[in-house]
Formats: sequence, C-alpha cells, structure tokens
Amino acid sequence: MIRNLAICLSIAFTLPLNAQIGFNGTYFMPQAETLSTVNGTDEGFELQANGPAFGINYWFRLKNKRIEFLPELNYSLSKQNLEAQDFDAKIQFFNFYFNTRIYFLDFGGDCDCPTFSKEGPTLEKGLFLQLSPGYSYFKQEYQFGEETPEDADGSSFSLGAGLGFDLGINDFVTITPMGGLRYLPGYTWNFPKSSTSTDEPAASEKKGLMAWYVGLHLGLRFEK
Repeated sequence: MIRNLAICLSIAFTLPLNAQIGFNGTYFMPQAETLSTVNGTDEGFELQANGPAFGINYWFRLKNKRIEFLPELNYSLSKQNLEAQDFDAKIQFFNFYFNTRIYFLDFGGDCDCPTFSKEGPTLEKGLFLQLSPGYSYFKQEYQFGEETPEDADGSSFSLGAGLGFDLGINDFVTITPMGGLRYLPGYTWNFPKSSTSTDEPAASEKKGLMAWYVGLHLGLRFEK
C-alpha cells in the first residue's frame, strides 16, 4: 500500500495543476479502550493522552468534479499523568494521511473553489466530507514512579473521517474549521514490565485506538 501511495503522489505532483499548500493545527484526543493491567495489579484504567497535532499538505483536485486531494505529513504529541497509579505516558505519532475532500453539496461545481468569488450559496461551496486513509508510526514512553522511562514503538494503518467548512478570505487564502475522528485498528499498547504481575519484559495489548480531533486548516494558493 505504501508503494502504491508513493507512486500516486509522484504522478500527482508532476501534473500541471494550480499549486496550493496547507497547514493544519488540531487538538488530538485519543480515546483508548480500557486496559487490563497496571503496576502489577488487575486494576483497569483508560489512557486518554490528549495533545496537539501539526501537519503540512499539498493540494490538487479533479478537473471537473469537486473532489480534492491533500496528502499530508503530520506529527502529534499526546501526554497523560495518572496520579492514582503513579504513571506517566508520552506518545508521539508520525503520520502520513491521504486526505480526500468531497464537496457533496457542490459536486458538479465549477471547481474555482474554495474561494467564493463565484455566485452561489456559501454553504454549498464550502462544506465538505473528508475521508482520510493513513499510516502512523508511534513511539511510546512510559514511566512508573521514579523508575527509568521505558520506550516502545509500533505502527498501524488508520482511517479518518470528518467534516470541514471553507471560509474564503480572498482568492489566495482559505481558513477551514474542521473536526472528525480517526481509528487505528492495529494500535498496540506496549507496557514495560513494571505494569504487569509477571517477569516478562513487556505486556502488549492490541486494543486499537479511536481519536477525535478538532482544529483549523490554512490553505495558501499561489496561482489563480
């Protein structure tokens, strides 16, 4: 899949398209399933390590339909402190997303958007559904009390979905509030041995990860 995405991106970046880059700033809110072990007990807890996420993307679109593509490199940092368990978590995500925006209220529009110099209802021109397959590499760091922090890493494919609304400032600048969720089915929690009641080096729990996000996208268009 990664090789196919790379081929698609290589082809897309060579097409004679109007150039537009964008920047994302979002708040990333993972909602983990309940984990079964912590610090040598069977006490369950939920790890909800929230934090900021930042991304940069490149924009291109279909010629005659309002479907736009924004392949994105993204980084997010999540942290949480559980005082009752004397436990700290830090998780970094290095992500690639292939964002696809579908302007379902203006699907057959003239495509001179997301600017609003054309006549027509703003809602129809600006509202879109975003589908976003992706791939994430994550680096986990856990610490119990004063013990030495332990690292673990992994990777997972993901699928995101959300809604956004373009606010055209002028022909070259667009601000887009957006929000949605992302699911990583292959996410694995790799806990250090301090979190289990055995002498094994780690406890891996493949629980999956659902994450909500809200934020803003800034689009800069260099050709009209």
